[in-house]
This record gives sequence, C-alpha cells and structure tokens, in this order.
Amino acid sequence: MSSYYIPEDIIFKILLLLPAKSLLRFTAVCKLWQSIISNPQFIYTHLANSRNKQARVGILATRVDSCSSIDIIDHEELITKIPLPPQCHRMIRYARTSSCNGLVCLDNGNSDILHVWNPLTRQFKKISIPKGECSFTRCAFALGFGYDSISDDYKILRMVKFGHGVIEAQLFSFNTDCWKKIQIPKTIQSLLGLYSNFDWVQFRTGVFYMDGSNELISLDLHNEVFGVHPYPLQHKKRSHALNFQDSVAMIFESIGDAAVTLWTLDDFGGGKMSWIKSLKLEANPKINWVYFVLGVGQILAHDMDIGCFFYDYKKQTTKEVCKDISMISAFKYTESLVSLKWFGKKQ
Repeated sequence: MSSYYIPEDIIFKILLLLPAKSLLRFTAVCKLWQSIISNPQFIYTHLANSRNKQARVGILATRVDSCSSIDIIDHEELITKIPLPPQCHRMIRYARTSSCNGLVCLDNGNSDILHVWNPLTRQFKKISIPKGECSFTRCAFALGFGYDSISDDYKILRMVKFGHGVIEAQLFSFNTDCWKKIQIPKTIQSLLGLYSNFDWVQFRTGVFYMDGSNELISLDLHNEVFGVHPYPLQHKKRSHALNFQDSVAMIFESIGDAAVTLWTLDDFGGGKMSWIKSLKLEANPKINWVYFVLGVGQILAHDMDIGCFFYDYKKQTTKEVCKDISMISAFKYTESLVSLKWFGKKQ
C-alpha cells in the first residue's frame, strides 16, 4: 500500500486545481480531504487562483413559472440556476446586489434586514439595519460589499438618504458584527445630492468607487477616508464606475459617431492618479448602459430595444441574454467556499 501513498501537500496542490463546486462534493470522500478543503488557508488560496480566471456573471432574476433565483452565466451560456433562500423572496422585487469573493449581498433599500449569501454552499447570514431608522423617512440608494485585506474583514457600505436631505454612510464590519457611521465631508455630500441609484464598485486594492455628479468618489475601505477624482471628460454622457482589469474605469459617449470610449484611472505611485484612454468601442446595437466589463474582452450592456446583451469588443459581436427572465440586477461572480460561519468571531 505504501506505493500508493500521496503526501498531503501534493493532495493540497491537486485539489487547488479543481472547481469550487467539485470540491464541495469531495469533502465527503474522506476525513483527510474534508479537513484540507474546509481549511481557511486552502479556501483563500483556492479563491486567489479563481480570481485570476474568467469571472462569471450572476443575475438576480424572476420567472413567471418559478421562484426567484440567481442565474450563473459562463461564457454567455447559462450553466446553473440557484433558487434564492425562502427568507429572501419577499425582498426580491427591488433588491440591490453586490458580490465579493463568491458571497452575494442582497439589500432592497427599505427593508430592516439585508442578507449575505454564498450561492454555492447555500449558507446565508441575516444582518439587521441600524435601529432608529424609519423606512418612511430614509432610503438606501447605494450598496457596497467588499473585503479589507489589511484587517482581514468583510465590510458592507450603505449610503442612506433621509427625508430631510441628509446623506449618511453606514459601514458594517463582519469582524465586530456591528454598524458604524462614517462622516461624509460636505464636498462629498454635494456630489451625491443628484444621484439616487448607483452602487459602489470594489477593487482588490481595498478601495470603493462610485460616480458622483461632477467627480468620481472613492472610499478607502481600511482607513475609511473619502476622496474625489475629477472626470477626464466633462459634460458627456457616461457610465457608472466599472472594474476593468482591476483598474477603475468609466465609459464616455463620443461626439459625432456611434463609438464610446473607455478610460481607466491608473495609479502611478506616490498618490498620483491619472486617467488614461484605454479603448474605443464601436458597438452595434448602441450601448445605452454598461453593467460591467468581463476579463475576456466582453461587456455586459443594455440596449433600449433588445434589452441585455454581451458585447465582445475584440470580435465586435453581440449576443442577447436574459430572454426568458425579468432581470433585477447583475454582478460579477466567482464561485468560492468562503464560509459565513467564520464571521463575527474576530472581536
């Protein structure tokens, strides 16, 4: 039997090559495999490898003949449909989603509870909204869910607009299992005043970005400090903040032709940030709205006539999606084994 022995470190490396969905099944093979696959070090190493691969598209959707679900699309094809937990059904109609490391945060804006869910493991966590809020006098208009690698902490950011016009930033830490308020400078308040339906985009650097009325707004997730960055082009129709090859990007409408241009805000060191014109996109049909940019030369976009579609900006081809569903929101999704059982235990 000794000739069939495989060292544990070799098993570790082999398992790292497998999809998260397969690993979930393989925990039942033997106690050793279960121990390796459920180890936090293995899970985060596997997640780091997965993030370097093509992200999938997650679509929060409803169907006439079935319950609400998360549809996972890979390379333009539906690969799985995961029903939402029953606890989430009542909030689905107006829900906003944000995803990080295989976890999905669901918030319908006016509910007193939001949910964080791992669609693969089916684990979910209910989080109560700060007490004292009244659903008739406030509305959460922006949601961010991300990972602070410095503190090894997942955080949720909600921007809440009250009936008297005051905007408040609320940050939830999974390590402390509680909410806190973040002071918003008056200059940031003025940039947020005209906007009511945009979400934060997170990057591996631990920074959130959201488009304001005249400048791009940022929030350092660890230091909890806001910043602003002037747009490269003014007075032109633009997309919301996007993640393009792990740089913040925005798409601007061109004048005089059907093309749009993608600009990235790059870090040149020493705190110096500058916009670079990276792509010219000549889409047909016309792009009215961009949800996000994928890593294989594709954009998930929307057209007023045909609805949601993938646009391959390298091949200049389009493909419609979501023909049989009512799409509520879309997000980038990477399968992972990150466990919600770990949260709230690092106080």
